[in-house]
Amino acid sequence: MIAMRFEEWYGVNGVGFVPLTNIVRKDNAFEVDLAVPGYTEYQLHLAIENGVLQIQGTVPEEKDNNQQYIRREIRQRPFRYQVELPDGAETDAIEAHLDLGVLRIRIPLQPKRRITVAVKTPEPVA
Repeated sequence: MIAMRFEEWYGVNGVGFVPLTNIVRKDNAFEVDLAVPGYTEYQLHLAIENGVLQIQGTVPEEKDNNQQYIRREIRQRPFRYQVELPDGAETDAIEAHLDLGVLRIRIPLQPKRRITVAVKTPEPVA
């Protein structure tokens, strides 16, 4: 898995948090679950570039309605998360579903192939 840069962990450059994540490799699939409560499917963006799954969460610009908060703990923050995909990932068949605040991403893996190679002996020279 690719390590995240310092600024991605600590909120520099517009990145506000790192979602809690589970990553599982099964025989036939690679699965990534991210806890993203409050985000809609329109705020979540996935891309694959050079074997890396890139997940980004964006938030709409907040409108200042002259509200005076006494306490404000609930807020969405933008995020970026990257996962290096294993060899054999079928990126054309990726599936992503948002269910009860969990983004579930499933990437099928090509079955492992066993290749048999015949050994030949050289023909005798006359």
